[in-house]
Amino acid sequence: MAKNNGKNGGFFRGVVLGFVVWVLVFAGLSYAFPIKPKGPQAVVSDIAQSDPQGFDVASDGTTGSGVVIGGTGDSVALPVLQEPIESTTEVQAPVVEAQSTGTPDIGDGDQSTQTVQTQTIEEQGAEAVNAASDESVVAVESTPPPALQDLANGSAIDVFSASFDVDPTKQVMAIILLDTQEEPLQPLLDTGVPFSFAIPADTDDPNAGRGFRDSGYEVLAMIPEVISNNGDMAATIKSYIEHVPVSVALIDNSFGSVLRDEAASKAFFEVVSETGHGAISFAGAGDIRAEALALRSGVPFGIITRVIDSDPDPFIIERALDRAALAAQTGGSAIVFARTRATTIESLVKWLRGDRAAQIQIVPASVVLRR
Repeated sequence: MAKNNGKNGGFFRGVVLGFVVWVLVFAGLSYAFPIKPKGPQAVVSDIAQSDPQGFDVASDGTTGSGVVIGGTGDSVALPVLQEPIESTTEVQAPVVEAQSTGTPDIGDGDQSTQTVQTQTIEEQGAEAVNAASDESVVAVESTPPPALQDLANGSAIDVFSASFDVDPTKQVMAIILLDTQEEPLQPLLDTGVPFSFAIPADTDDPNAGRGFRDSGYEVLAMIPEVISNNGDMAATIKSYIEHVPVSVALIDNSFGSVLRDEAASKAFFEVVSETGHGAISFAGAGDIRAEALALRSGVPFGIITRVIDSDPDPFIIERALDRAALAAQTGGSAIVFARTRATTIESLVKWLRGDRAAQIQIVPASVVLRR
């Protein structure tokens, strides 16, 4: 009996000792790994998770700033990376209310569900205005360069184009004349025809073209054959615009000094698409590339298909005008080019009285560019 009691007592002591050891281990683990209360967790979409490094810094150097989109149910926190803005005005991230349908709800123009904020970005800079509508549009106002302030009210082709009523029963042709200042222009002006006058874009005259524009004629800036390019073609094109500030369009020269070059032509169309100028090329001088770039950038574009005074003979000039008018009748429009030389002026005045001229309508250049 004594032997059995000893075995039973040993078993009991083993159970007690095991329990004590288990309690001590549990207490130690609880102390080493305390249970913390769960806080709100951010659910980041798969797009944000694919590149988490791009969403971890706010404008003040802290993390977690961003736009919160949510309602009842699921919520999505999208942190926003913001560049530091040097300003005395504190810029806060806008909050957009939306339904929790898995995609943001930009609203239907209801002011009760959208917040429109106007923030001053710089002391004398642009104002960003968020419009509450089906498509939110941010309008940025800025001060143009002094030489381009005439364009503040619209694009160049709208601001400086001549008012003209097009006859819908006739096809149209534009006659662009490069003013060589060799001969008096009064015989041309007395015809009452709306010629368009090209001014060399490297002129030093600060009032270049204003006399023609004030008299109701359209003015175009013609790029010189030799371009002074300092490595920044965009800056060069802007300087040409500033030299002829009332121009409706820019004409590349007959050699295609700009439009034949791929990089230069891209810079050219970037500038004129911003200022709202039209663009004109001579046929065979980069016109194919230029037409494609103009279509892509939304720039009004035209091609000069004929130089009517390549030969100064009056008979040849009149025949060239006849062929250009026929091309306008068959193709819908045409653009011709000439210089204000004595034989050109005489031949033009004579041709304008003839039957072929009466079959078409001579129009300002902007009319053809917009067709």
